[in-house]
Amino acid sequence: MKQIQNSDDIKLLVDSFYDKVNKNNTLSLYFQSIKWDKHLPHMYQFWEGIAFDKSNYQGNPMQAHINLHQNKQLTDKAFEEWLKLFNETLNELYDGEVKDKIWQRANSIATVIKI
Repeated sequence: MKQIQNSDDIKLLVDSFYDKVNKNNTLSLYFQSIKWDKHLPHMYQFWEGIAFDKSNYQGNPMQAHINLHQNKQLTDKAFEEWLKLFNETLNELYDGEVKDKIWQRANSIATVIKI
C-alpha cells in the first residue's frame, strides 16, 4: 500500500473523497451549491498543511462549517457518514504515518465541529 508523500497524493485523496461525497445521498445535499473549482484547491491546501506540517492554508474551516450549518443543519448522521467515507477513502488509497495523522485530525475536526 502506498504512503502519502506529496501534494499529488493529497489531491488524489481529496478528489476521491469528494467523488464519494457527491454520490452519497446524505452528504451530497450539503454540497449542492459548492463551487468546486474554488473549494477543491482550498481542501488540497488544508489537508496538505496537515499532512506535511505546512502553513499554506488560508481560511477559517470553523466559520465555513457554521455557514454551512446555517444553510442546512449538519446532523449526527452526516458527521458519521463523512467520517466513514473519509476513513474508507484513506484506507483504500494509503497506509502509513501520514495517513494516520490525517485520520486523527479528521476525527478531531469532526468532534470540534459537531460540538
